[in-house]
Amino acid sequence: MLIMDRQDGGTGADNQRQRERYEAAVSRDWRFRQCFEALVLSPSYRLAHEIASGAIRRPSRGLPRDFPQVEETYKAFGPVHDMTFADWWEEYGQYLFGVAIEPELEVFTSFAFMEEPTGDQLDALYRRIEDYLVIERPTLGPLTTLIMAVPIHPNKQAMMQAFWQLISAAYGKREQPQRVALHSMLKNKVREASVVKALRTARERVAHPDEPLWRIGNRAQVSPLHVTASRADAMDGEVRDKRRVMAILASRELQRAYRLVEHAARGRFPCLDALKPDPHRPVFLAR
Repeated sequence: MLIMDRQDGGTGADNQRQRERYEAAVSRDWRFRQCFEALVLSPSYRLAHEIASGAIRRPSRGLPRDFPQVEETYKAFGPVHDMTFADWWEEYGQYLFGVAIEPELEVFTSFAFMEEPTGDQLDALYRRIEDYLVIERPTLGPLTTLIMAVPIHPNKQAMMQAFWQLISAAYGKREQPQRVALHSMLKNKVREASVVKALRTARERVAHPDEPLWRIGNRAQVSPLHVTASRADAMDGEVRDKRRVMAILASRELQRAYRLVEHAARGRFPCLDALKPDPHRPVFLAR
């Protein structure tokens, strides 16, 4: 049988279908993806990553006072910088937040009494089992899975008893993991749109560190009412006023984003509370 022949983890189409299942699992709460994005942008979390990965030595001084909190968060949430959200969710997120795709029983095929399967039917069956093992089963986490043949015979009671014995044996061989939420999101009135816009502005600042704030605001779509063309006359009064206001609004979004990402690095998300003053807390840097 060719069921387990794939050595590369599946094709691009397989990976896309698996990601779609992960999307379905986390769509119930927008904060999961945005928390991931916040950690990617956090300067403190980046510093913890560089220290943990050996890229830099852990300095004896000059670290934020609460940096141990950041390192604890990093131990739990892992190296987000070189991962897609789907990959991170598979390896870390689903266990941290106790979220999983609900397992469902699957029937791959059935054959009537005395029916002989054709070659095409067998090929289709092998493909269906392979799809299940490569695409669907990994999205269930470490659950034990049985793939069995169940002959349907007249003695239903005996058949159900045999079926139950197989299930019981599987439970006996391996303790089934419990989905316990090790972390939880803060319950507050922070809105998704506010978080998305703030983090989008931060990404633009990180990507374009030398551009004026009004350009950052334009790129991040901070305020459509105050967008000006790049080649507009800077001496024009209306253009000048729009750019001034856009710069102010972009600055506010960056401040909001900084609070979001630095609180996330300390295990609190989404949080817009003021940060305690700390001269050693790193700021947004170009990537």
